[in-house]
Amino acid sequence: MLFNVIPREDTNDLAHELLEHFGSLDRVFAAQQQELVQVKGIGEKSARFLKSIGWLIERLNQPTPDRKDLSSVKNRCQYFQELLSNYQEERAYVACLDDTLHLVNGTEIGKGATSAMQINMQDLIRFILCQHCSNVILAHCHPMGEPVPSREDIYTTSTIKDVLSSLGIRLVDHIIVAGSRAGSMAQMGSLHMC
Repeated sequence: MLFNVIPREDTNDLAHELLEHFGSLDRVFAAQQQELVQVKGIGEKSARFLKSIGWLIERLNQPTPDRKDLSSVKNRCQYFQELLSNYQEERAYVACLDDTLHLVNGTEIGKGATSAMQINMQDLIRFILCQHCSNVILAHCHPMGEPVPSREDIYTTSTIKDVLSSLGIRLVDHIIVAGSRAGSMAQMGSLHMC
């Protein structure tokens, strides 16, 4: 990394000197700028660079508040109920998750009348593939109904599940929201019928 701010020089010895002076790589990145410049060969520019790397590492290691934990049915139902409960027409949503079932990204994938909706399968799959996710949760609302799947919901879920499975992506659940209530197809056993 030092080579990026000290070009045309062998920075190997300087890197070892930093490690010896501070005791570990973590401590190098945690050091204050004025502490870094005390090491012979480290100027203001190099110290700022190392401090920037330290800040970046610290930032990456912090939990991201908007990466919602959707590993439990309760969390899923609550998340999608907050997202979809106020619509007067059907809306469908996809949430892309990492291996630990934390939200990576999500988007609306369809909308329609009070009891019918169309989902563009190509747009759905394109979005999911762009997220590089391993797990997916579908959700939609029944503005005038119950939070239970219709025959069409089960058919659509089955089709999407098969396509995702062929791509190595797992459909974790399909949440149905009806006003202040939400139901999980996985919890109801309907997802296994797909």
